[in-house]
Amino acid sequence: MKIINTHAHLGIDAPKAHEMTLRGLFNASYVGWQTKLESEDAAALEAYFERNCGMRAFHMLARAIEALHGGGKNEALSPKTWRAFDERLRACARGGYQTGVLRDICGYERIVQDDYYNIGSGDIFGEKYDYALRCDMCFYGYSKAALLACEALPNAFFEGVPDNTSDYAKKLRGFVGHAARDARCRALKVCMAYFRGLGFSPTPKNPERVYEDANDANIAAFQDFVMNELCCLAAEYGLPVQIHAGMGQGMRTSPIELLPLIIFAGVFIVAYLAGQLARSIFVKAKEPYTLFEVGELPIIKKMLERGWFSLFGERKGIRLVFSKNRLERGWFSGDSVEA
Repeated sequence: MKIINTHAHLGIDAPKAHEMTLRGLFNASYVGWQTKLESEDAAALEAYFERNCGMRAFHMLARAIEALHGGGKNEALSPKTWRAFDERLRACARGGYQTGVLRDICGYERIVQDDYYNIGSGDIFGEKYDYALRCDMCFYGYSKAALLACEALPNAFFEGVPDNTSDYAKKLRGFVGHAARDARCRALKVCMAYFRGLGFSPTPKNPERVYEDANDANIAAFQDFVMNELCCLAAEYGLPVQIHAGMGQGMRTSPIELLPLIIFAGVFIVAYLAGQLARSIFVKAKEPYTLFEVGELPIIKKMLERGWFSLFGERKGIRLVFSKNRLERGWFSGDSVEA
């Protein structure tokens, strides 16, 4: 069974391999989003471990570091062993280190880069990866000011913003079509659950009103319109749309909110907080409308964490879980299986 990492932030914030340190690696990870390690003296390391002892991402990254650089001694990463692990990492970190870990050790046959900086490039440290086209800024194209305030950094999409939905649909077609003609573009990606609910209407009402009055209701209608256009383009070009469910941080971000849109429009991968809710979507939505993202499927997570697959190998074990659940295909997201 092919394993595809569909959510790699590979090297976007991380140091280059030959400059890699343990502190740099942790600070460039999800752990670093919450807290930075500013110093590596004994007191600072003790405080850092204590502060992050309840963070899942911290433990996952620590276990991965132990597996990669434990020296075959089952040594635990701790403030006391920090320097030894750092030295081993520095000794191994050369060109191609990150890719080698993901492909040779994790077993990924394909890495799909989330290009949220250099959108549509897939270029990391001179190596070209497959990529998911990040489309978040498309939802703010009702005004230049809204675009400049959104999460994406300015790029070519920001130029020549139309003032009507007809021309904007043409702009979306050009943006998606340009990427879709690149064989490395594997999906469209939408991460709007951090900023609004996932209840996109398949029949948006009067989206053009946002140009007259950018109130919340009109912005929501415009964003519904954009989502529908993206879904239609994805279906036309045979691309899935990967939806980030925002890790439950917002209201109405359950994947079940996507069901009307899934039935209406396209092919989806539901990333994050998938679990049983996403499985209910899979059961209700007919193939080929749903690709099931399994990184957060509880039974697989439990088996991986408890080592149950060690009896016959993880790949065979995951294949058995797919068979028992009548799932024909699925993608892993990188964050949920990074260990």
